[in-house]
Amino acid sequence: MTRQGLVDSAPQSSAGLPASENYIGHVGGQGVTIDSALTVTLPAYVAGDCVAGLTELANVARVSGGHVILQALTLWDRDDQEEPFDVFLFKEQPTSSTFTDANPVVLHADDRDKQIPGSPFRIYAGDYIAAQSGGSGATKRNIGAAVEVTATSVWVALQAVDTPDYTNTDALTLMTDWLQD
Repeated sequence: MTRQGLVDSAPQSSAGLPASENYIGHVGGQGVTIDSALTVTLPAYVAGDCVAGLTELANVARVSGGHVILQALTLWDRDDQEEPFDVFLFKEQPTSSTFTDANPVVLHADDRDKQIPGSPFRIYAGDYIAAQSGGSGATKRNIGAAVEVTATSVWVALQAVDTPDYTNTDALTLMTDWLQD
């Protein structure tokens, strides 16, 4: 084919995209925010308890086995308790550990390699900023934890550092910001 007198001799490939990768368009990554309402129990938790159990964050990665980078996480507290937490994040479902709501977190050695680098992330009481409309939020920014997820989901569990006592079962929402490949 000729363009302005030049010959285009580049070979044309007939190879398509791999079956799991039918996606064309973004260069350099795409951001996604995953919000997850966490259901808490109303009796008081004690330090070391799992708060809201193990929760799946679906569609973090575009494809199974995709790469993602955790950029930030925000914990929104509607009850304005401003409690410190350890936020555990896993690249695949931890199957040997125990993350049962209102019971102590038991992290088994077999699940440690499933954790996202830097996990658990500590949210301190001083990290919260009150909102004018009520409630407060704590954000951890510039995390930069790169991980290849096993499927497309990430798993999260919160561990109480103190003794939160919520008045609403929907008091907590976790928002995570990811960069997808």
